[in-house]
Amino acid sequence: MHARRSPPASETPHKLAPAALDGLRGLAAQVVLAAHAAAVFWPEAPALWRAALGWGARLAVVAFFVLSGFVIALAILRARATPPGFDPVAFAGHRAARIGPPYLASVAVAAGVAGLLAGPWLAPPAALAGVDLSVTPAALLRAVTLSYRTTDPHNLLNGPIWSLRLEVALYILSACLAVAALGRGPGRLAALLAAALAGAALAARLSFGLAALGLFAAGAAAALLRQAPSRQAPPRQAPPLQAPPLQAPPLQAPPLQAPPGPRLALGGLAALLALLPAVLAPVILGPEALLAPAPALPATLVHVAIGIGVAALLLDLTGPEGPLGRALARLAGLGRFAYTLYVLHMPLLILAAAALAPWRPGPALRVAAGIAALAAIEGIALGLARVLERPRWVRRAARRLARTVPWGRLSPGGRAS
Repeated sequence: MHARRSPPASETPHKLAPAALDGLRGLAAQVVLAAHAAAVFWPEAPALWRAALGWGARLAVVAFFVLSGFVIALAILRARATPPGFDPVAFAGHRAARIGPPYLASVAVAAGVAGLLAGPWLAPPAALAGVDLSVTPAALLRAVTLSYRTTDPHNLLNGPIWSLRLEVALYILSACLAVAALGRGPGRLAALLAAALAGAALAARLSFGLAALGLFAAGAAAALLRQAPSRQAPPRQAPPLQAPPLQAPPLQAPPLQAPPGPRLALGGLAALLALLPAVLAPVILGPEALLAPAPALPATLVHVAIGIGVAALLLDLTGPEGPLGRALARLAGLGRFAYTLYVLHMPLLILAAAALAPWRPGPALRVAAGIAALAAIEGIALGLARVLERPRWVRRAARRLARTVPWGRLSPGGRAS
C-alpha cells in the first residue's frame, strides 16, 4: 500500500474554505430562524430569554455583514487579477441574480400573508392587531424597490429584510470603490465621489448603517489580507560550476527537525476574540442599547469589535484546513439555502402562528406546532433556493448586458478595456 503524498502548503487548494464559509452562513441563518420562531410561538417568554434570543440573532446578522464584505472584496480582487478584469456591469448583474429572485419571492409571500390576515379567515397576531395590512400597488412597488416605509405591510411582516437594504447599499459602495481604485481619468474621480456620497448616506440615513459599514469593512480587510502576495526572497542564481573538492567535507549531523504536531488553532483564538465582547457587552451596556435599531456609538463599536473577531475567523477558515473548518464544512448544506430561508421565514412563521391561534393551544401544542412550522419552512426554503438562487437565465441576461457595455470593464492593469 502506498502512502498518499500531501501537497506542499503553498500548493494546497484549500478546498474546505468555501464549504466552511457556507457552513458559517448556514449556521447563522439557523440561529436567526430559531430566535424568530421562539419570539412568534413563545411571546410570553421572560425578558432575559427574549434579550438572549434577540442578541443571538443580532450576532448572526453581524456574521452576515462580515461574510458579505469578505466575499464581495474577494470576488473583486480575483476579477481584477483575471482577464478581462473587473466589470461593474457584470458585478451588478451577478449580485442581482443572486439576491433578486429570492427577495421577489419573499415580497410575493408577504403580500399573500398580508391578504390572508387582512381578510376574514385569519386574525393577525397581537403585535399587529389593528394595523392596516392592505397591500396597495404603491406599497408593493416600494417593497420591490427596497424603498418601503416602516408602516408598509412588507416591512411589518418581514422585519429581517432591513439588513438586505443595507447589503444592497454596501454592494453599490463596493462597486464604486472598485472603479475608483482600478479606473483612471474622470470616471475614477466620479466613482470616488459616488462612493463618498453612498458611504455618508449609508451611515447617516439608514438604521444600523454605521455598524454595517464597519462590519463590511472588517470582512473586506480580511479579504485583502488573504489575497496579499506573500513576501518571498528572490530565487538565488545557481553558482558557477566548480571542480569537486579533493577531500570530502567533514560529516555533519543532520539539522534537528520538530516532530509534526497539530496545527495551531487560530480559529479558536479568533472565535474567542469575537466571543469576549459578545458576552461582556450585554452585561456592560445592557441588551436595550445593543439591540436598538440605530445603536449609539458605544454599541456600534461593540458590533465592530465582534466583527473584527469574525473577520479573523474567516482568515483562519480560508487557510489550510483545521478542526474548526472541518466542523463548519459539515454544515455547508445549510448555507446553500440560507439566503432564501432568511428572506422568507418571517411571514411564514407569522402565518403559521395565525393559523394556530383559533385553537387556543397550550404551551406543549405551541412547541410542537413551532417545530412543525420550522421543518416546513426549512423544506420550502430549500426547494425554492434550488430554483431561485442564481438562476441561469438571470446570469445569461447579465452577461449579455455586460457585453453591450464594454466601457465598464477594468483590466488588471487598471485601464478600461
